[in-house]
Amino acid sequence: NNKIDLVLSDIQMPNGGGIEMLEKIKAKFPGVPVVMFVTGYSIASEKEIYEKGAVAIFSKLFNKDAVLQAVMKAVGISV
Repeated sequence: NNKIDLVLSDIQMPNGGGIEMLEKIKAKFPGVPVVMFVTGYSIASEKEIYEKGAVAIFSKLFNKDAVLQAVMKAVGISV
């Protein structure tokens, strides 16, 4: 019953993959922006992650100000 404004997620999770989660989110909530975090050992390329619907991708170690700007842009707040 709650509106989802944004999803922030790591690409690698202990009980499933971020790619599968991204696909499910975009299938059920196509308008919800998804920001993904990846390591150098990601199972997917940045191109694939963007093609699946992510609006931004950040490699770890990331710049927190850049993440904040991407989140604000994704939810429609002017930066």
